[in-house]
Amino acid sequence: MADFVILQGGVVAANGSIIVTSVDGSSGAPTVSINRSLALTLEELSNQGFQILFAEAAPQGIIYTLTRAAAANNPGDFFRENMGEAVTVETDAGTITGTVQFVGTDFVELLEPGGDVVLVPFASINASY
Repeated sequence: MADFVILQGGVVAANGSIIVTSVDGSSGAPTVSINRSLALTLEELSNQGFQILFAEAAPQGIIYTLTRAAAANNPGDFFRENMGEAVTVETDAGTITGTVQFVGTDFVELLEPGGDVVLVPFASINASY
């Protein structure tokens, strides 16, 4: 699930600076302080991978909606963590259980209990556990 943040900024009459006046976001979004510079907040969120999805001027100030894509799920990470361990892999062709022998850039090598070596492309994996 992607993270999102909605910021509202308003102008400080005394000095003309624009600050964050309201914030909301998803559970994975970072904490954003109220009364902080809107420009610095946008820069910080950008550095954390957020992008402005929508911006609008409203009577109550400037409103920004930012999103950050969910991290890609790399099956290789699971298999590297389970190197030498027995795992089960489900594909459209069937279910395979075996010991992780090698993890390539786009496949895993499993040694089945009967001694057969099976190469399973990550693109074919529906589930692994």
